[in-house]
Amino acid sequence: MNTTPIPNTQMQEFHLPQKPYSVIDAINRHAAGQGSVGCAIAAADANYNGHAIIMGWNNYRRYYICEHHWGERVVHARGTAEEVLRVAVDEYKQQGRGATLNVWLKPQDAHLAAKYNLLPGREASPQTWRTPLHAELLGAAMYERNGLCPAFAFLANSQTVEEYRLKIKAFFALHRRMVAA
Repeated sequence: MNTTPIPNTQMQEFHLPQKPYSVIDAINRHAAGQGSVGCAIAAADANYNGHAIIMGWNNYRRYYICEHHWGERVVHARGTAEEVLRVAVDEYKQQGRGATLNVWLKPQDAHLAAKYNLLPGREASPQTWRTPLHAELLGAAMYERNGLCPAFAFLANSQTVEEYRLKIKAFFALHRRMVAA
């Protein structure tokens, strides 16, 4: 039994854009997602940790469902398109920074998208609120995971990518001098 809404050629896709989040929020989101399931559940309601909410048709049960996954499956609503879409949009509004909403509707229910100001399709363009520092997150995580340097602190306290990279370079230069001495 597949209860996750899966888009198919008969469904129409809509979305609400990802809520903006800062570089510090990105670091916190990453950290919350890297620990244990218990840690992830503990961070589930943090204001920087909006969830990826999905709504779609469950072919097996013959109803719409709205849910997200974060440490566990969280079902928000089951029922008609109107009922579940209202709950999905309300949940998106209540979620913290970083939240998204993706909706798949049957053609006969697609008219509801306009009522809730849903945008057509899947969010395809990069978010204009992202900064170049957001793109450095995975590199910083690699430095941290391997114990090489306090890259998250450097990233969180830099105004530009250049400043962040200079801090990394200076850190390694200092440690090379210490090892050589």
